Amino acid sequence: MKGYDLPEQLGFDGATQEERVYKNAIERIRLAYASAGGKPLYVAFSGGKDSTALWGIVCEAAALDGVPIEQYAVRHYNVTGIDPPELVYHMREHCPDLVWDMYNTSFWRLIVKNGPPTRLKRWCCKELKELGGRGSMCLTGVRWAESLKRQGRAAFENITRKKADKILLNDNDDARRYFEHCIPKEKRICNPIVDWTEDNVWRYIHERQLPYCKLYDEGFRRLGCIGCPLAGAIREAEFKRWPKFKQLYIRAFDKMLERLIEKGIPNTPGWESGRDVFDWWMGDGNLDKPLPGQIEWEDYDE
Repeated sequence: MKGYDLPEQLGFDGATQEERVYKNAIERIRLAYASAGGKPLYVAFSGGKDSTALWGIVCEAAALDGVPIEQYAVRHYNVTGIDPPELVYHMREHCPDLVWDMYNTSFWRLIVKNGPPTRLKRWCCKELKELGGRGSMCLTGVRWAESLKRQGRAAFENITRKKADKILLNDNDDARRYFEHCIPKEKRICNPIVDWTEDNVWRYIHERQLPYCKLYDEGFRRLGCIGCPLAGAIREAEFKRWPKFKQLYIRAFDKMLERLIEKGIPNTPGWESGRDVFDWWMGDGNLDKPLPGQIEWEDYDE
């Protein structure tokens, strides 16, 4: 993965700071389209506030370039099966052009195969969210302000193949760049709003009167996969709001334990039930550590 340099400020005379932020993002998108070889941009869309603002900016860029939006960009949603139902309903109602990308497996089957997803082992993103866009210029709504460890990294840097795996699996890592070249995944990535703050995002949404998921009005600041290891303490509130998903996780963990027995994988943590696994998995401090007992799931075939 390589970083492509682009000036942080594009020098829009007379523009307010807010307008400058918007225009910078628009120019990044126009540059991405110009380098896409006539192919529509691949827009990674989740239905959350960041991708909502991103799509609005993409539409503005298309208008400035005089290209119909359907020829300029296509937004794709990776169906994981673990997003909040209200978020899915919102996209079905307000995003008629959205492409729903389905895969041949399910998140629950992948738990049986790969074990519990953790912050150290986020196989879920690798297998359900990052397969699309090969051969395309891809746009994402990742932002530095969402990073767990913002440290004022340099604006652009070269990223090695080993580091690329780490960064792509941490959607909002502070090492994300405006433009990236992902060699292992055969795609180029543009992060037009990577330098936006949450206030920038909401101001843009309200100023442009863009429809957004009303779960935000109920106090949710993050919308995404229910139970995501990166969500921290929010997971407790998610499972209280959507208890069916808690039961689905426990059932998947039960099947995972059955597979341990079938494949002869030592159950050194001593988990007796899917509920035991769930309780361990909900311990926030456990998600930054290797699985207990040095269980190496990849050493065993399906």
